[in-house]
Amino acid sequence: MTYFSLRIQQRPLFIIKPHDTCEVERILNYVKLKNLTVRIMNGRHSTALVYSEVLIDMSGFLRKELIGDKLFIGAGLTQGQANEFLFNQDEKNSYSHFGCFCHPRADTDLFPGGSAATVGVAGLSTVGGVGKLVRTYGLTVDSVLGYRITLPPTDEKCSRTIIASKNKNSSMFWALRGGMASNLELFQILLIKLFKYQKLFNTVLIGNGAKLEKF
Repeated sequence: MTYFSLRIQQRPLFIIKPHDTCEVERILNYVKLKNLTVRIMNGRHSTALVYSEVLIDMSGFLRKELIGDKLFIGAGLTQGQANEFLFNQDEKNSYSHFGCFCHPRADTDLFPGGSAATVGVAGLSTVGGVGKLVRTYGLTVDSVLGYRITLPPTDEKCSRTIIASKNKNSSMFWALRGGMASNLELFQILLIKLFKYQKLFNTVLIGNGAKLEKF
């Protein structure tokens, strides 16, 4: 774990790294039973400087699957890893507009990511996602088709995993598109739509700022 300040030596009592849905549900049920505080860490980039007794590390959720124009991506991955996966698809040239504007294999497919390759897809896809083609294709959350999430237990129900989309658990789906996953549940899998594009141009404007007129 990396904290922003070496002066702060707070550490969780437990760091748990689940690898499947059953383990996630059992962890959340146990946390509720023992009344422990919990924090969730997904693909990385940064973690909130909040002390908790249990840290759930989701880096083991590494699913990467491309079906047609739909990408299934695990919560343990970063944008850069998703980007690299698309670039290396057999017989398929792909493009992603985070990290690098153009790639030598860019041809027809576009992943609507953000602007930094180290950001985890879980946070990106639930709080926004501003990329270089945002004016054309919108934010990352605008391209999300569904989430697989694990809900925390309540006094009446144990933890359970559901699909949130426009047609299933739609209230949770719309809440996740901007509400940040860690505020609502534990994120596992993301389904996102890829886009087709015709041609991209990268333009750099160079000028003397001192000679610019006031608007």
